[in-house]
Amino acid sequence: MNKKMRELLAKIQAKNEEAKGFMDGENKDVEKANALMVEVAELRKEYDTEKAIYETEKMTGAQS
Repeated sequence: MNKKMRELLAKIQAKNEEAKGFMDGENKDVEKANALMVEVAELRKEYDTEKAIYETEKMTGAQS
């Protein structure tokens, strides 16, 4: 796992925890939680793409 992948995972985890916070208690804010989960989905796409590039480079021995 490269630095960019670790950074993306950290962002995903942080936004997921933030979304959980909006869903706790009586003062739920579903809209804010949903907006954060949309951001998480985009970050996951970016992570998956970065992972695919990383694995391809690893297989071919290419370094960037």
